[in-house]
Amino acid sequence: MQRVVCHWTGGAYNVSEVDKEHYHFIIDGEGVVHKGYNDTDDNLNTGDGVYAAHTWGLNTGSIGVTVCCMGGATTSNFGKFPMKELQWKTMAKVVAELCQFYNLPVDKKHVLQHGEVTEVYGIDQEGKWDVCALPWAPLVKMSQVGDRFREEVKKCLSGKVEELPQELPTKLSKFKVFFNPKADKVRVFKDDVEMADVHLALQVKDGKIVAAKVDGEALNPKDLVSGSVEIFYKT
Repeated sequence: MQRVVCHWTGGAYNVSEVDKEHYHFIIDGEGVVHKGYNDTDDNLNTGDGVYAAHTWGLNTGSIGVTVCCMGGATTSNFGKFPMKELQWKTMAKVVAELCQFYNLPVDKKHVLQHGEVTEVYGIDQEGKWDVCALPWAPLVKMSQVGDRFREEVKKCLSGKVEELPQELPTKLSKFKVFFNPKADKVRVFKDDVEMADVHLALQVKDGKIVAAKVDGEALNPKDLVSGSVEIFYKT
């Protein structure tokens, strides 16, 4: 994945079916993180129409993270569902985990607010201003919110914030598959621990893995080669 785009839903504090269709991770009014219907990898290639459509003209390679809030809000009146600081901090933690996993730098091109897309990528978002206002900190200018959020993400990555009480659904496991085509032998490690009881299905052609599944989870064929292979997928 190439970047993370942060949003708010423009609705109430609850998670809707529409939210799950359009975003990969959704944070409700209590700061609880919910997973959307689409995997992040669905946005690697949006040509098949199966992906989370969250940012006009910039869905390919983009992870969409949103907070449930700001229904009926304007730049001068945040309405009945203003974004909570808890939601914002939770989103920073989610984005930090995604940046760590996908090895994304925390800069404006790779971690940005929906309201920054037009400036950064030159793709018109028709005046979208999420997430560029902090209801609990009205003196922070809209132009400053993105930088402040990226600083919060960096704090999360450096361990300078308290851990969240829940285990985020962004947690990903790292699998290593060692394949020796001559010996027809495969060893599978999950987070550096060898797995003794795992169902691994491989399709091998001309000494190369062309398709694979671990416990029924399909792995990306382009990441599979003979020898040492690192494979990432959601638990």
